[in-house]
Order: sequence, then C-alpha cells, then structure tokens
Amino acid sequence: MGRCSRGWLVPLVLLGFSAGLLLVCSGTSPLYRGHDWTDANTYLTMGRGLLRGVVPYRDLFDHKGPLLYILYALGALLHPEGFYGVFAFQVFALTGTLYSLYRTARQMGTEELSALWAVCAMPVFLLSAGVYYLPENLDYGGGSAEEFCLPFLAGALWLSAVQGKQNRWTARALAGVGALAGAVFQMKFNLTLFFAGLLVPEFFRLFRSGVGQAVRAGGWCVLGFGGSLVPYTLYAGATHSLDAYIRAYFCFNASYARGSAASVWMLVRRTGSAAWNTVCGTPVLAAALTAFFVGIVVLMRREGGDRCLPPFAAFAALGTAVFAGRVMPYTLLPLLLSAFYGFLALSQMVSSVKPKGAARILLVLFLAAMLRNQMLCCKPVFWRAAPTCQEQLAERIRSGPLEEATLLEAGMLSRGFYNQLGLVPEVYYFYVPNVDNQQHPEILQGQRQTILERKTDYVVLQSTQPVLTPEVIAKEESLGILYPAVRDNYEWTAVVPGTGAVDHLYYHLFQRKNNSLT
Repeated sequence: MGRCSRGWLVPLVLLGFSAGLLLVCSGTSPLYRGHDWTDANTYLTMGRGLLRGVVPYRDLFDHKGPLLYILYALGALLHPEGFYGVFAFQVFALTGTLYSLYRTARQMGTEELSALWAVCAMPVFLLSAGVYYLPENLDYGGGSAEEFCLPFLAGALWLSAVQGKQNRWTARALAGVGALAGAVFQMKFNLTLFFAGLLVPEFFRLFRSGVGQAVRAGGWCVLGFGGSLVPYTLYAGATHSLDAYIRAYFCFNASYARGSAASVWMLVRRTGSAAWNTVCGTPVLAAALTAFFVGIVVLMRREGGDRCLPPFAAFAALGTAVFAGRVMPYTLLPLLLSAFYGFLALSQMVSSVKPKGAARILLVLFLAAMLRNQMLCCKPVFWRAAPTCQEQLAERIRSGPLEEATLLEAGMLSRGFYNQLGLVPEVYYFYVPNVDNQQHPEILQGQRQTILERKTDYVVLQSTQPVLTPEVIAKEESLGILYPAVRDNYEWTAVVPGTGAVDHLYYHLFQRKNNSLT
C-alpha cells in the first residue's frame, strides 16, 4: 500500500506543478480574458466544426494534422464557450512530458529527488520559447501543435532509455515507438523525423548482426505507426475527404515550408542558414543546445556512448526538420527538450555535492530567477477589465437584426471572432494563413468570390488604420484584392480597435447591402 501510494506521488506533484505554471503562463488560462493567438483560434474553430459534423480539409481549410483538431474538439466538449478545456489538455500534456522525462532520468541511474529537480527545470526553457504567455504585443500564448507533440517525444526518450538499459529493443517497444511517431505524424508530420533519428543507432546495430533482424524490427515499427493511422484514414475514406486531407496537410505544407527554395541544394543552404541565424539570435535555444551537448558528454562518460547516441541522433534529426521549415518561436519548442540532458547531468553532479541541501537550494533559486521574467509578463483578467476586440465585435453583431448571423474573417489570420460568436464558418477558406499570395492565390480569390456571392451576413476586414482610405487600401495587398468586392456588396457598420496582440490594428465590420439582413 505504501509503495503504491508513493508511486502516485511523483505524477501528482508534476500535475500540480504543471497546472500552477500554466495557470500563470498560458493565455488559455482562466486568469486571462480571451486568447487571441491566431493558430489556437484556428484549431479551436476546426475542433468545434468536428463536433458539428464538419469534415476537416473537405469543408474547412487548415493545414495541421487531424489529431490536433480532435484534441481541440475534446477541449470544446469540456468548455464550449472558450479555451478552458484546451487548457486542461495542456496541463495533462505538460505533466506527461515531465513524467516521461522523470522516468528517463530514473532509468539512467538518477536518484528520485535529483530526477525531479531535472524535470522541473525544463519549464524554464519551455516557457521561454514563446509558445505560452508573452507580453501582449507578441502574438503567441499556448496551445500549439508542437506543445501537444511533446509528451510523445518525451515518451519515446523514456522507451529508448528503458531499452538501452536492457541493451536490446523488444518488438513491443518498437511498435510503441512507431505508434508514438504516428501520433506526432497526425499533428505535425515533419517532427516524425525525431523518431527516425532515435532508432538509427539501433538499426545500424541490427544490420551488423543481420539484415533479417533489421527488417523484422522495421516491420514492428511500421505496424505500430500504421496502426495509429487507421482510425482517421477510415474516417477520411468514409467522408470522402482523403484527397482533400492529402492536398491540405501534405501538399500545402510541403509548398509552405519550401517557399522560394526551388531546388534541393537551395533548401539545404536555407536550412543551414536558418539554423545558424536562429541559434545566434535566440539565447534560450543556444543555452538549451549548449546544455544538451555538455550533458550528453557528461552522461556518456557515466552511462556509455551506446545509451547517449540515440537521443543525440534524435535531436539532430529534429533540428533538421525544424530548420527546414518556417522557423517561428513556437516551432523551436521540441528542440528545447534537449536541455533536459544538461539538467540531468547537473542534477547528478549536485546530488554528489555535500551538503546536498545547500546545493539544491542554490539550484531552486537559479530556476526561480530564470522564471521571474515570465511571471512579470502576466496580466490577469482582473487587471484587464476592458472588453477585448473579439467581445466588442461580437456584441455589435449580436445587437443586429439576425439571431444567428454568419461571418467571414477576410484577408487575415483567424482572430477569434468565430469562436467568440460560437460560429462554425460556412466558408472553406475561413481565414488566410501566413503564406505568400503569389504562391497560393486561390485563398484570397476564394474569399473574394465568397464576398461577391454574398454568402455571409457580415464581413470583417483588418487594417492598420481606423479609416479605409484609398492610400491605405493601396498599401495592403489583401485589402486591395478584397475591398472592391466588399464595397460593392456590403455596407460599413463599425470599426473596432484591436486589443492585446493586435492593439495596433483595426477591424472594420460590414453587413450585406439591400436590406438583406431580414
């Protein structure tokens, strides 16, 4: 009984630790008034659409994986009016990440308390990555695809540590890694390269023993990976959306990541340049990678190269995947997991220092000092009593003649107006992703056609100015394409100044002409 109770203690401590941190540091937290990060609002809209029978990729366009929308749909079930359900899943995801790292540390011979210090140090880097709560003028806040991939990546590190201790991979473990890779593949497929890197050392070892063993191991990985893909593949086939899924998730993302890199050589050069510039310009990433390399060297001397080579190969592969795409602060989050090995080596060194208590107190003070800057960024809801721009615009629409009006957020990233109104868009391109119009002109043209056909009751346009003068329209590409169609078919109703991350922008609301709102 005592051992059972003790076994639950660490997960409960990490659950409370994760909940407390995210309560302060995530924009989805109940402490904050709304969450205006564009990506999270897009995912919530897609998730709410799932609950109302809308088929992803076929009926609504976005380019992340289906498992992410399922998570957001479950979050919307818990809290239909907002992000509190998503917040709960964030807490469980961070708890799972930290617990997997804790078990990894224990497998590598670290005592319980030192392992806890190591994993509780991780949020120093996770929260500094720019995916949780930041000052208002920065457009992030929590709920990214990368964030929900973390427990699967950390789980694979745990499995690798277990198999490394046994000096062999079992069929069950290989299938398990394949299933974890499949889950990540269904949220952000480029991050699946992490699992390939993790298994490369083992496959090299197996090939030296015999090709047959390597083929059988590969078969178990494929079985786990393929099995995880079956449910959504069957759903996509049943809803006749498989081709739309492939176009939106794979083809669009490939062109989105490639950008102007027309050849493989150009892509390699751009990847190397992105890696160098990002590491040099992002102190938290430079610190994490430095901690990783130092930690791997220290651990290698204690544990042996065979046990440290898989995580080294995994993060090298992950870095290639991250820097080959478009680098944003939140896309760096998986790479910051690498700092765990630095903290693990540090905690092992601290555990050997006498007196231990003083060394651990110094470590806690160090972590508290590094987290202090994050806490200073917090502005809870009771400090921000003014309505958000989402609330103001929603109130304008609700006070109109229609009880259930339809809306198009035209020419902009998803700003949360759909979710504030409780709407599921009826337009395929319900927002404009951060992509060059020359590369994907069909998106703005699709919205323009929707406006010309007057398919929605309201249209909202985003601008840098409170008045849409010809000069302003000429300077902003999306306005130049969309505004003539809006002007001919809709009439201006109101302008709402942006708040939070968009307090430098203005939102112009238009309603259909010819008294069609009846």
